[in-house]
Amino acid sequence: MSENRSSYPAQPLDVALTVLGREHLQVVVDLDRRIDRDQAERAVAGTVAAFPLLGCRYEPGAWRDRWVPDPAMSAADAVQQLDPAPNPEVATREWLAREIDERAGWPWRVAVLPWGRGCRLLVSVLHVAADGAGTLAAVRELARLLVGGEAVERPYPVERNVGILFRRLGATGLVRLGAGLVREAIRPLELPFLARTATARPPPAGPATWRTVRIDVGEGSPLRKLCRARNATVNDLLVAALAVLVRRISVRGRIGCFFTADLRRRLADEQPRIANLSAVISVALPRAHAASLPDALVEVTRLTARRDPGVSGLAALLLNLPLILCLPHRLVRRLTRLVFGVWIRRLLTRGLLVTNIGPLDACLAPFGNLVRDATFVGPSVRGLPIPVLTATGFGDNLTIHFTGYAETAAGLERLAAELESIFAEAGGSA
Repeated sequence: MSENRSSYPAQPLDVALTVLGREHLQVVVDLDRRIDRDQAERAVAGTVAAFPLLGCRYEPGAWRDRWVPDPAMSAADAVQQLDPAPNPEVATREWLAREIDERAGWPWRVAVLPWGRGCRLLVSVLHVAADGAGTLAAVRELARLLVGGEAVERPYPVERNVGILFRRLGATGLVRLGAGLVREAIRPLELPFLARTATARPPPAGPATWRTVRIDVGEGSPLRKLCRARNATVNDLLVAALAVLVRRISVRGRIGCFFTADLRRRLADEQPRIANLSAVISVALPRAHAASLPDALVEVTRLTARRDPGVSGLAALLLNLPLILCLPHRLVRRLTRLVFGVWIRRLLTRGLLVTNIGPLDACLAPFGNLVRDATFVGPSVRGLPIPVLTATGFGDNLTIHFTGYAETAAGLERLAAELESIFAEAGGSA
């Protein structure tokens, strides 16, 4: 795709995400310095220059949806300087609860909330434009410009289609992909045997909210030692904790866990991209292996070690693409509504889903030691029977948010408290 195109075709995942509601991916950063409005506007304008899609609005079409530049909107419209608040947490939740309309302007916003001698930087990006890694790419560019970096001379790569994920696959990768396609095609057959975690009825409407669990996974912490003893990653630890939680909130059946994988490891270059290049991977383990976090960690590590996340994610993604790549986008939207109403809801009554965004340290590196704390909130998906978990790290902490719309505060509190106790029993409560 030429970088000089006036508009960009929407990708199938973009089209699907428009059906699921306005899912927001939000980065919250506490800084030991103030940011004035002029600084914020210059940085936003520079970020749009680096990632032109962020200066577009979404335009549905009968045959193909497109991202169309929106010159009627400016960086000044995308920046909000909030008034100091007596309770910054309340002000933060109020700001994060408002919606962005992807058809009425740019798909992202930046707010600055003064707080003490510093401020809280709030960056919101619609999931229809970018996944977690894409959001972090935008935040890193914004941070670089806020500390005085020069704007890029030409945009970063604008290719967003999934075809770019296959360029490094090679013959061996194609064989692994074929095997992965077979595994993913038969995976739905195990659905009736998975433990039930919710009913398939759409929950009633309600405001977006979240509850938080924060644990210490730094060097020398009990949980890091547990991972090292089991030759496991922090992502394995997260999925294993999810497995134990599913066991505790269900009655019987195999334990199903779903987690996202960033497919950018398959790209031929390491350039940042604003795109949706992620897929959902599932693991299922015997109920007896999820009695405790150490036990579950052994089994999850064994299962994930047998799989290449990049290839497994491609296989999961590829199964859903051939048909919708050829169909008119108006029909894709209708099919997505049907699939979401039947298949996705049913799937997510049989486990829990975690989106592991990963550490924020790299994307916030331009700020140096100005960062006091940071986290990533969302997405909250309307109509799901269960909350979505979002995990991210900063410094020595792993932060997990239970996000949802219609879940009652008591329900989210119960799940968060249960997960916290799972980590505490393994010696890692922070």
